[in-house]
Amino acid sequence: MNQLIVSSYDEFASYLGKKLGESDWLLVDQDRINLSADWYKRNNFDLIGRVYTEGVGGQTMKYANVAEMASHGVEFTLTTHNIKSANPDGFNWTTDITFAYAKNEITKLVSRSRAIDLIQGTGFALEGYPVRALFSYQFVGLDSHGIPQVINETTGELSANDEINFQQFDAELLKKNLKYEGAVDPTITGGFNNSFSWKGLHLNVFCTYSFGNKLRLSPDFSYAYSDLSAMPKEFKNRWVMPGDEAYTTIPVIASRRQYYADTYLGRAYSAYNYSSARVADGKGRALHRRQAQEGVHVSYPQPLCI
Repeated sequence: MNQLIVSSYDEFASYLGKKLGESDWLLVDQDRINLSADWYKRNNFDLIGRVYTEGVGGQTMKYANVAEMASHGVEFTLTTHNIKSANPDGFNWTTDITFAYAKNEITKLVSRSRAIDLIQGTGFALEGYPVRALFSYQFVGLDSHGIPQVINETTGELSANDEINFQQFDAELLKKNLKYEGAVDPTITGGFNNSFSWKGLHLNVFCTYSFGNKLRLSPDFSYAYSDLSAMPKEFKNRWVMPGDEAYTTIPVIASRRQYYADTYLGRAYSAYNYSSARVADGKGRALHRRQAQEGVHVSYPQPLCI
């Protein structure tokens, strides 16, 4: 790994232009500021995944080398010694800032992905998309009875409840008729840390962040509920009477009569749980989904006596 001391911005810009696409360690004022930059590009092959077989040998699903993937990204780390005491017991203050961007794409996949796999909140593999891609049924609104409606994963048209097939595995149909939301894994990550020390006492204040991903909201909706069901606040805005479909996307609490009239009603609610109406940006719910963290750490060399 190469090292360089940069004395001016122009010299730094010139060096960075020559070294673009390489991995280097840059030192700007060695005693006070350290900046590292790393760029990478990888082509992975023989990746292990599930493959479905004819069942000879007693197993219909086995693990094999089924995929290839291309990935690239860039990482930056900036460290500044804001206050640096010559005395070992003096006051010191150091700041670390990190930023990383990463993107990947499956370029070859010798396996099949079902609709139910692609719409799960964990994401799944599909050729031409990130390693953990999230797809959704296309939600088109509620009908006049408050029942959710989606686009069929096979025909691409408004689906009847009994036509919804979560086991569809035709890749071209799924790419065409399901909605690609984005990657489950964040594409941008980083952190910010401040470290203070004085006479053996150490204080770290840090936070981390991530952006660029999609989240599947909790599948809370069903054709039937019990007294043990925990209902989210969205139920306050649910469909209650004809005409509400123009103002809300929250389905009705179905009656027993509605279920007996359509025994496939459960599929409509399941498709709604995994539809475009139940997706959120990762950046908007970072704290709730543990995509961001904050913390304070204090340490001292020996027990304090009072």
